[in-house]
Amino acid sequence: MSLVSKGNAPTMGETMNFNFGLKLIAYREYGVGYAHHLLDEKLTVGGKVKYLVGNGNFQTEKSDIYLTTDPNDVYTITASGDILINAAGMKKDENGDLEFNAQNNYPFSFNNTGLGFDIGAQYQVTENINVHASITDMGYINWKTDVVNFVSKNPNKEFKFDGFDINEFITDSAGFSGNPVAVLDSLADAFDLDTTFNAYKTKTTAQYRFGGSYTLPMKQEVGGFLYFHRFDSKLVSGMSLYYNKEFGKWFTGVLSYTAYNKSMSNIGLGLRANLSTTQFYVITDNILAVLAPHKAKYFSVQAGFNITYGAPKNKKKTSEETPTE
Repeated sequence: MSLVSKGNAPTMGETMNFNFGLKLIAYREYGVGYAHHLLDEKLTVGGKVKYLVGNGNFQTEKSDIYLTTDPNDVYTITASGDILINAAGMKKDENGDLEFNAQNNYPFSFNNTGLGFDIGAQYQVTENINVHASITDMGYINWKTDVVNFVSKNPNKEFKFDGFDINEFITDSAGFSGNPVAVLDSLADAFDLDTTFNAYKTKTTAQYRFGGSYTLPMKQEVGGFLYFHRFDSKLVSGMSLYYNKEFGKWFTGVLSYTAYNKSMSNIGLGLRANLSTTQFYVITDNILAVLAPHKAKYFSVQAGFNITYGAPKNKKKTSEETPTE
């Protein structure tokens, strides 16, 4: 970041490692789950098997970039790099240029598929206190359709680097454009990348969660949890607090706050509608990012429905029945 904020003058004669990482993924999941009650129904354990269908992906596998400023000329930079970027959901437009379209043939495309798994447990400590732990989103997707790879033609070969136009990444409102194709075009021009069309495989980002909840009068609940996941072999942690309120039998709302990877302004919102054995839900952990995604550091959005069978009619609902991510 110092190279961006201060320029390359302070590093004349030095070699800087300018690595970067980016992972974008959009996929659908179709799952079947099962839960079982133990210890007089105080302990609940369960799991889910999911069929995953990928819509789009953009992911850096390698990004080893080295920049060296000439000790006698601040404008002369020698660069070398070993880059591999995989992308799926890429189509050629009417001009023959590649464009990124994760919604291509959605929701009828079933070409990029994989499997996923969830496991979890909840224990009722008292009538009002529950604790829970889970591992979710373990799995993988095989990307075979509309795949493009950008790879260094001559890894680590040195060349004179003239830079690229930063305006390609910036919108008129001085925000990040969020266009992966602009990133690829600039990198391909600057670092002499070759284009291939080889299938590849990615792992979904598994989430490890530990938390608890407290039931309040008038169908209210408060709770929180810690969660962890790995990104580029690094363990990233976060924390969420939430408030849950049921409005009659048919509607539930969730308001949450999340602190994640030095991002402290994440206000989440979730809604759920109950229609007999079917539950429809939509939830995001950062509603501000939905309104201005180019300014967001992190956010996720989930929408779907659950169909439940065999649940006791008089069983008290718990926080695990309401999405709280």
